[in-house]
Amino acid sequence: TATEFHGTLAVGTSVTYGDNEKAYFGNGLDMSIFHNGNHSKIVNVTGELRLDGDIIKLKNKDEDENYITCTDTAGVELYYANSKKFETTNTGAVVTGILTATGNLHADNYYANSSLTLNNNANVSVNLTSTSTSGSSRIFFGDPDNSLVGRLLYSHNGDYMSFFTAGSERFRIDSNGRVVIGHTQASTNYG
Repeated sequence: TATEFHGTLAVGTSVTYGDNEKAYFGNGLDMSIFHNGNHSKIVNVTGELRLDGDIIKLKNKDEDENYITCTDTAGVELYYANSKKFETTNTGAVVTGILTATGNLHADNYYANSSLTLNNNANVSVNLTSTSTSGSSRIFFGDPDNSLVGRLLYSHNGDYMSFFTAGSERFRIDSNGRVVIGHTQASTNYG
């Protein structure tokens, strides 16, 4: 059975709905709120489902652990185990902890100088680790005319490091520590 109310309904204490009994909103039953016996659901079938407010928080049922906090003109915060891991700011975003990308990580700052800055109070590291012993670790330098105009390449298969300028290999340090200039194999040991 269904009961329809139009206008304002004032309830003194509470309204109880059993499992799969829905509270509908909208002329076309556009949104419903219900519990299906296992999960509580809000279903919206028309337009956007919006939560409007100056501060919006998503917390656990005991309200002692944050998941998401959205603050008007101050950004969004994401939490893991009540520890803030991601925050948007007026200049970008801040990540606390390890950022793992399973695909390409792309940063583009077309109109200004792009940079990567690593700060640490002791030893700072950049690790380029290949998952294959036959692969290579590479750093590319490019421009609009040539995306590979300069390169640093370490070949794991041959254990040598190559340096490229103007698109070509210019010198190499081989697995024996020899410096090879203008060739890919050493004829004289300079190391």
